[in-house]
This record gives sequence, structure tokens and C-alpha cells, in this order.
Amino acid sequence: RRQCSHMRWMEDSVKRSNTRAHCTLVAFICNRGDMQKHMPQIFLPSSKTRPLSRVEQAEFEALESPMVCWSGSGGWVTGEIMKKILTALRQACRRAVGDSKILLWMDAASQHVGVDVLNHAARLQIYLLLVPANLTWLCQPLDVYVFGRLKSAFRDRHGQRRKTSPTHQLAPGEWIDVTQRVVRDVLVDSQWHETFGKLGV
Repeated sequence: RRQCSHMRWMEDSVKRSNTRAHCTLVAFICNRGDMQKHMPQIFLPSSKTRPLSRVEQAEFEALESPMVCWSGSGGWVTGEIMKKILTALRQACRRAVGDSKILLWMDAASQHVGVDVLNHAARLQIYLLLVPANLTWLCQPLDVYVFGRLKSAFRDRHGQRRKTSPTHQLAPGEWIDVTQRVVRDVLVDSQWHETFGKLGV
């Protein structure tokens, strides 16, 4: 702590409004190698109280399938958004392989398991397998194998962009381009089917 207090000159000044802005990534991986490129990767930017800038809006609109942006939310997954996510998953699977059975393995956060959400999953014939509370670090494939690699790739790509910038900062909206490139490399264009067997499923 003493060392950090003498190194304030190294810190970036960040506006308070920027610390309140965030974007959730709803990520999917699949146990079928041929399906991974079809799995939806959904961005939920916080845009309810802080509308997206024109630059951010243009960047999000330029996302290529299967990446998509749903604006107008607080940036968090709610029960209503969860139902929309389930519908998007069912539609993506139907487009790719027809009427297949879906077993969705996810954590048991309260917004994931509301009565409305469970009924909606049943209507879509999506079978839910819930990871017990406090065990996502052990049982959830994304937490165990994927997110560490995703965050590392994001830090590397973010740092490279800052190094090549004259101001050593990203231009407005450039974080979206950095993020979507990382999501494509790590999630869309990679194979994750082996991770399921490693976790015993």
C-alpha cells in the first residue's frame, strides 16, 4: 500500500460516469464442435439510464453473427432477459441442426430460476441443469476453462491497442471492437467440446 501511494502518477484518471458503465457478456459454449460457431454471444450494455453514444451504437450494430447486442437494459440479466436468452438459444440451435434437445448447464442465480423462466424453458423444451451455489468455480465449464483465457486475451489485446495509440488510451467505442474480436477468437472460433468431458459430463 505504501508503494502504491507513491505511484499515483501511473494511474489513469477515469471519469466517475465511466466507472458506472458496464456491459455483460452472455456467453455460450457447446459440447458439439460443429455447433460452437452458431452459439449466440450476447452483449448487454448498460444503456437504460446512460444511452449509448452514436459511436458505441454503430460499433454494436456492426457485430457479426452469432454476436449480438441487446441495448436498453441496465446491463444485467433479469428474468425477462433470461427468457429472451433462452429463446435466442433455441432459435440458434434450430437454425443449425433442426429440432435438437438442449441441456443448458448454468448457475442457479435467482434471475435464472424464477417460475416464469422455468416455465418458458419447459415450453421451449430446454432442459436445465443447475450448478449448486458456490460451486461454479468447480463445475461450470465457462468459469473453469473459458473465462480465464477470455480475460487474458482481452487484457493483451487492450494493452496492444493502447500501446499503438498516440494518447495511450482507446478511442471512444474502440473497447467494443477490441472485445468483439476477443469474443470471436476465444468463443466463436474455438472448440470447447472437450471441457465437458473434463468436468465429468
